Amino acid sequence: MHVTFHQHGRIVLYPYGYTREAIPADMTADDHAMLVEMASLSGYAVGQSSSGEIHVGNQVDWMYGMHRIMSFTIEMGDAFAMPDEAIPTETARNMEAALYAIEQAGAVEGADTPVLLPDTATP
Repeated sequence: MHVTFHQHGRIVLYPYGYTREAIPADMTADDHAMLVEMASLSGYAVGQSSSGEIHVGNQVDWMYGMHRIMSFTIEMGDAFAMPDEAIPTETARNMEAALYAIEQAGAVEGADTPVLLPDTATP
């Protein structure tokens, strides 16, 4: 399980950034369900990394696509420079999601089977 915390947006992003297809060919329906479930526990909005714009090369895509590690970016708070007094509130909002991530760690079938994303395949 890989979770990265950033500031601003109150949204949880999950793979992939290279497509807007909800369940691309290299993602299982079970993995998608787990990703959405974990993300929704934060109380934040939920979306694919591509929800803002299509892009490739982010760590969330690499962790899931190459190693089948469930991966999320949690964009905390509503300011780029979150005031210190907001940190406990924003952290508490994400505690259930973080605990779920810990519980699910290692639960992904084929977690050790690398898969190349379409744009990263090398000859």
